[in-house]
This record gives sequence, structure tokens and C-alpha cells, in this order.
Amino acid sequence: MTQDRPQLIGKAQANADPGASEFWMAQLYRNADGETYLLAGTGGSDSDFEPPDPSAKGKVIEMTETEAYNWAASYLPIDTVEEFFDHLIEEI
Repeated sequence: MTQDRPQLIGKAQANADPGASEFWMAQLYRNADGETYLLAGTGGSDSDFEPPDPSAKGKVIEMTETEAYNWAASYLPIDTVEEFFDHLIEEI
């Protein structure tokens, strides 16, 4: 990879009203090193993305490649999953 910034893989959000406590929206990124992943999101109090404190706008979760693949397989279109994780699809 030649870029210094994380690469956006895809975006997803919960099928809930944005004001609901279970609502969330997140973006999955691959770091420039190509080996670590970030899941950045925001959401309500019943989501994994509830901000850690009231002044925060969201939450960032560092993930392994396998964790990122599992999240992508659950929330992103299959063509996106195949584009970024094709080597894992064949192994599983």
C-alpha cells in the first residue's frame, strides 16, 4: 500500500431510527500498514458505538483482520467483502 491514511472499506448502519438507543452507524478502515483495521462509529446507548463520554462524538475499535472480516461479512455487500478479504473467504 502506498498511502499513509487508512483506506475506507465500507459503511453500514443499523436498521433503526437514528434517535433510538440501538441505532449505530460505522465505517470499517484498513490501516496503511495493511494489517490492522479500525471500526469507527457512533450510536445510541444500547449499541457497541456509544461514545465513551458525553463530549465524544463516537468510538473507534481496533480490530484484527479476522474480526474485520467477520464484521464486513455481517454488514457489507458481498462484493466488498470479496474485494478486501478474498484470501480469507477461500480459507474458511
